[in-house]
Amino acid sequence: MAIIDADKVLSDFGEILLSHRKKANLSQRQLAAKCDTEVADIGRYERGEINPTLITIIDIARGLDIAPYLLLHGLK
Repeated sequence: MAIIDADKVLSDFGEILLSHRKKANLSQRQLAAKCDTEVADIGRYERGEINPTLITIIDIARGLDIAPYLLLHGLK
């Protein structure tokens, strides 16, 4: 069984989130308002500092107007 490198996964998730946020032309503040979360948390997700819950991923995807799986696509 392979061991998951949590730091790598969180970092990769952050890069994917940042990419989608920029494609949506939203600031961290705007995205945070759309998904009813703290601006600081959006930055922490993007930097891979904290692990978002499934509900958070769905909320962020809705704020970005994308399917939630797109935030996970490409993670290994």
